[in-house]
Amino acid sequence: MDFFGLDISETSLKAASLKKSGREIGFLERVSIDTDIIKRGRVWNEDSLTLAIKEITKKIKPKSKYVAISLPEEKSFFQMVEMPKMNLKQLREAIEYEAEDYIPLPAEEMYIDFQIVSSEEDHLDVLVVALPGKIVDPYVSATVKAGLFPVVAEVESIATARAVVPQKEENPLLLIDIGESKTSLIVFSKGLVRFTSYISTSSGEFTREISRRGGIDLKEAERIKKEHGIEDTDDVYKALSPVLDEMADVVKKHLDYYNSCGFIPYGEKIEKIVLCGGGANLKGLTEFLSRKLKVSVEKGSVMSDSGLLDYGAAVGLAIRNFKNGV
Repeated sequence: MDFFGLDISETSLKAASLKKSGREIGFLERVSIDTDIIKRGRVWNEDSLTLAIKEITKKIKPKSKYVAISLPEEKSFFQMVEMPKMNLKQLREAIEYEAEDYIPLPAEEMYIDFQIVSSEEDHLDVLVVALPGKIVDPYVSATVKAGLFPVVAEVESIATARAVVPQKEENPLLLIDIGESKTSLIVFSKGLVRFTSYISTSSGEFTREISRRGGIDLKEAERIKKEHGIEDTDDVYKALSPVLDEMADVVKKHLDYYNSCGFIPYGEKIEKIVLCGGGANLKGLTEFLSRKLKVSVEKGSVMSDSGLLDYGAAVGLAIRNFKNGV
């Protein structure tokens, strides 16, 4: 079953597909949406979202109506749990029965999925991911009303990690996904997303600060941001210094917390940060964060192309055609 990836965010829809080889991009497309359609991960105007999905579908003209959609990071719950050894049917029943012990909402109000991380001698280590049904349902409903058939609905961070993290990566990483309206912090280790959180700093905030401090309109501020970043001109650096300093301070606190609270197996520590999302393309940002955080920071890539970082989640969803099925 061939399907394409559709990343649904607060500011845009992004679609991606891969060619049959799984190693080349088939199509990429993006449409902007009004900021009152989705706020903080919740759909407030399902009809408008349906129209936006129809718009992007008309642009891409997909051969298949099957689609994998992203779900909002900020409304998801991740939890690592230990379970007795049992078969998959028993494990699903046990997780759903015990879900309220580690998810702060009634199980009947949640969509719950899980992945076995490791099978130890006397137990299973299991990653449980859950989202409220009232959050998920409008995303699925709008997609169906737009004439598509969602076969996968996946939290954005998991899709992004699939596209950005190299298959052979063995060391724990912190992915910093800098989007237009928020930045996600994603702890990745041993092939899995272990924990996620988000902060309000965003690529859109970078643009607004350049506009405000420079007395220029947003379009011109966006152009300057993309062309010069913080390495080519003191004016942009001065405009963004307060925002970037605050961002570095918050990331440092999160990093210290992740490294001390057992999210990473075998007592390993995060010693490398990978930037992704459209905001990762800000010139000079990797060097700035590396200097501030005193860890290795590098810009990631999608399909070996750093120019595709803004499409990480959409491509990651499309990759599911070629990895572990649906």
